[in-house]
Amino acid sequence: MERRPHIPPLAALHAFMAYARTGGIRRAAVALGVDHAVVSRHLRDLEATLGTALRDRGKAGG
Repeated sequence: MERRPHIPPLAALHAFMAYARTGGIRRAAVALGVDHAVVSRHLRDLEATLGTALRDRGKAGG
């Protein structure tokens, strides 16, 4: 049986796209109409799924 690659949750990818487009977690949250904690959790889960950091935690607001 062929092993299929794991596809990250669409909500996490959507949150990452909003983060990349707006340049910040809080701005992404406003754009998506959700709390900033939701965007942060999605980004954290996506990083865990992919096994790599997707944002610079040393940057203020990011």
